[in-house]
This record gives sequence, C-alpha cells and structure tokens, in this order.
Amino acid sequence: MQLTDLPCEVVERILLGTNALRVLSLRRVNRLFCAVLSDPFVVASIVKRIVAALPFLQTRKASLRPSCVDRAWLSSWRCLPSDQRLFARIALDSLTAIHWNRAGLTGTIPNAFADCVNLRSLHLAANQLSGPIPDSLPPNLITLDFHSNVLAGHIPLSISTLTSLTVLRLDNNCLTGPIPPTIGNLHFLTTFSAHNNQLTGRIPDSIGTLSHLEILDLHRNHLTGPIPPSISRLSHLRHLDLAHNRLCSTLPQDLQRLLNLRTLHLQYNLLSGGIPAEWNALRALEEVKLHGNHKMDLRIPIALKRRYEMVRVLLRSGAYQ
Repeated sequence: MQLTDLPCEVVERILLGTNALRVLSLRRVNRLFCAVLSDPFVVASIVKRIVAALPFLQTRKASLRPSCVDRAWLSSWRCLPSDQRLFARIALDSLTAIHWNRAGLTGTIPNAFADCVNLRSLHLAANQLSGPIPDSLPPNLITLDFHSNVLAGHIPLSISTLTSLTVLRLDNNCLTGPIPPTIGNLHFLTTFSAHNNQLTGRIPDSIGTLSHLEILDLHRNHLTGPIPPSISRLSHLRHLDLAHNRLCSTLPQDLQRLLNLRTLHLQYNLLSGGIPAEWNALRALEEVKLHGNHKMDLRIPIALKRRYEMVRVLLRSGAYQ
C-alpha cells in the first residue's frame, strides 16, 4: 500500500506518534509523503497539535533543518495565532543548530532565540525577515547567518559579546549606521560579510585585531575615510573586498604583509596615489580590481614589472605599463 492511499487521519496519527523535532528535522522524505503533506488543511491540523506538545520534548541535541516538509510546516506555522508560533513553543534549551535558510519566513527575528543557550549555529538566510537584528542573541553562537533578508537598523553592539563567533554573515540586507568598533572583540572570527547594505562611517581600526579573519567583504556600502592600516595585521586574510564605497586614502603599502591574500577588490572608491612597489611581496595574489578610482595612477611600478604574474594580474585590474 502506498502512503498516499492512507486516509489523512491515519497519516496524522503516524506523525503524532513520532518525536516532533525528529519529524521536523527530516532531510530525506518520500515524495509520496510530501504529496500527502501538500494538503494545507492536513498540515495545519498536524502542526497545531504537534506544536502544542513541543514544550514537553526532552530532546537533548536537536537540529532544525528545513526539508520540503519543514517548509510546508513553516508556511502553516505563520498562519497560527501568535501565542502558538513555533519559535515561542520549542524547548529552546535543547537546540544546538537551526538551519532555516530559504524557508519563506517573514516578520521579525524573535527575542526568544536568546534563550537558546546551547545554540551553536543559527541560519535564517534568504527569507523575508524584517526589522532590526535583536539586541539579545544566543550567547554561544559559532555561526550567525542572516544574509539576504530585509533587516534594517544598526548592527547591534551586543554582537560583540558573541566571543565564540567564527562566521558572521549580514550581507544583502538594509542595515545602516557604522560598523561597531567592538567588532574587534570577536577574536575567533574567520568570515565577516556585510556587503550590499547601507553602512556608513569608517572601517574601525579594531578590525585589525581579528587575527583569524580570512574573508572581509564590505563592498557596496557607504563607507568613508581611509582604508585602516590595521588591516595589514590580518595575516590569514585571503579575500578583501571594499569595492563600491567612498574610501578616500592612498593604497596602504603595508598590504604587502598579507602574504595569503588572493583577491583584492577596491574598485569604484575615491582612492588616490599609485600602486605600491611593495606589493611585489604579494605572491599569492590572483585577482586585483582597482578601476573606477579616477584619482589613482594605475601605471605599474618598474619594481613590479619584473614579476610576470603580478603584471598579468595588474593589467587585468585596469593598470597599464
């Protein structure tokens, strides 16, 4: 007998006899199973009954990842009364990871996440979440991914208290205001991406204290001032993208210390001066973009012409001999 041959009431009883979080985290589901759950009335009935039971679950390590079933559930959840919403009814202290990317979520990010004291990974990317980033977040996060929503307001200072954080992705939102100087407290950060926002002010000097940083991507904002010399202390940096801002300094000579740097994107700023001959030390560099800085002298220095690979990279960037 196929699952689709069963009455909806029977399917509901099967689901209700299974640990709710286990059902919610299913990654591989029979297509026929999905077909049954495509009926919104069945899904709504199941969700209402299982959500009511969620506070009593004793699962110690639960990870919520949306499969096609989860998306149907989340769609129905958004139609439930606010006092029964899933965020507010899960046994929050049991969760270690939430992966709800591309789940069709709307509304604001609830403050209830701060109660997820064991949460290590929070992924809410590619939804339609709006409003500010909550001031209170799970204290032990390692990965925080809010990219591709419509979040607004400032980057909260409280993010700097997440001292275990290694990945911070806030790109493709509507965030405004400065990058908080306390970002330098995130000593284990390897990825900081906040491109395609409306951030203003200077890049804080404290960025240079992120000694493990490998990816720094702040392109397409409204950042001003010089490129902070402290960036040259990021010895593990592989990707630096500050393009499409209003940065107005000369190119830092100390970038030669970034021996692991592979991509350097600085195009469409207000940079001036020439290409430093000291860049000869950037042996790992594979891609440079400098065009769109109309005050820059893009002639390749004689000291760099001896390195064929560097010349080739610079010519592609808009420089000339």
